[in-house]
Amino acid sequence: RERLAQHRAHPMCASCHEVMDPIGFALENFDAIGKWREQDEGHVIDSSGVFPDGTSFEGPVELAEMVQSREGYHECIAEQLMIYGLGRGPMESDEHWNAEIVASAKKGGGGFQDLITELVLSDVFRSRRGEFGSEGGE
Repeated sequence: RERLAQHRAHPMCASCHEVMDPIGFALENFDAIGKWREQDEGHVIDSSGVFPDGTSFEGPVELAEMVQSREGYHECIAEQLMIYGLGRGPMESDEHWNAEIVASAKKGGGGFQDLITELVLSDVFRSRRGEFGSEGGE
């Protein structure tokens, strides 16, 4: 927390760190390779955090639960998966597909895996063109 406070002291860094750091503290128990730890350089880790709206939480499990319960969570994740899966930015016509993918995923439980499954089964994903268009391979 003290090291990250140094970022927030610099105006160019603070614009992002003021928002991200208080959320990211919930993940401090994970080291650089994802191993769980209780201390960092001999200091007990404080994994409490706070959202920009002032809502506080404790640790990665509570953070995940709160993020998943927020309105628009599924739509946001589906949109990001579409951008990645389609290899392009969002288009106005994607709103229909996004809503359809989310609705179908929620019927299956609404988890991350459900969103991925519904994306790859969607017509928008299956009809995308490869890197070389219709002339080349995939």
